[in-house]
Amino acid sequence: YDIREMWLQLPDLVWYHISQSMSLNDISHLSETSKAFHHLINCDMFWTNLIRVKYGRQLSKRHTVEIFANSNQDKDLYRTLQTEKNERDEFCSIPDNYIIYKPPFHNGPEKDYGLALLRSYRFFTQNNGIKMAISRDQFRMNVQYSRFNNELLNAHCVVLSKLIFFYLYDKKRQSCFESRTCRQRVFSCVMPGKYNVIWLLKLSKPRVVDEVEFCAVPDYGRLARTRWSQRIFDEKVQHGTNSFFEIMGTITVYEISNVHVGMMNWVIPEGIAWDYVELKIVA
Repeated sequence: YDIREMWLQLPDLVWYHISQSMSLNDISHLSETSKAFHHLINCDMFWTNLIRVKYGRQLSKRHTVEIFANSNQDKDLYRTLQTEKNERDEFCSIPDNYIIYKPPFHNGPEKDYGLALLRSYRFFTQNNGIKMAISRDQFRMNVQYSRFNNELLNAHCVVLSKLIFFYLYDKKRQSCFESRTCRQRVFSCVMPGKYNVIWLLKLSKPRVVDEVEFCAVPDYGRLARTRWSQRIFDEKVQHGTNSFFEIMGTITVYEISNVHVGMMNWVIPEGIAWDYVELKIVA
């Protein structure tokens, strides 16, 4: 009767408690030490408990229970759009106090961004009781990770709660190496939830015409946008803030969406660079 046998006799609840202080690498290594530990660490209860401990009850309930219990009607999500002319006319009528920069409504990425803006404005003006919703099969088939092996995690044998944990844990970032030519980035397959939009900005004698609009627009959800004038940029520089993180609002994603992020202005601003934008899940 060796020490390992003694550890294996501990109740699962004890191991759930111990795992709260372990790194993901430690958990992975533990699962490889025996069949018993492999079974323990690859069960639904283990990862559900870890989600609750690390992310709190509210976020845990939303991402393990509520989004899978909810559903929406296609008509409420405006999945089936009207004629091209009607959409273009409605898009052009979106007021400037909602969004300043409205790109040409043509085919391609600009149109995708325009349709996302149009849906977001409809959600803003019409209360249709839209909920954050997705099926378990949709989540499993569409979830994507930036820092982990997608094929390994998306294997059919992986329990859903483990996929959810790694989605919450994963950092969702889009880099931008040349902000003068890069005005937009797109996050693919963002799952339902609420996300803070965090920008890493760098300033060098910034000059803007009118205002710069920092936007994040999901295909099916509510956008976040923040407007900065020359005065705000000058205040940042005066306080010695040349490189900094800034939360530019919170988006709500109702169903699986691409999220379009960009620094929008009719005249390309000077002296403003952004290294990346991050979507950080919040309760």
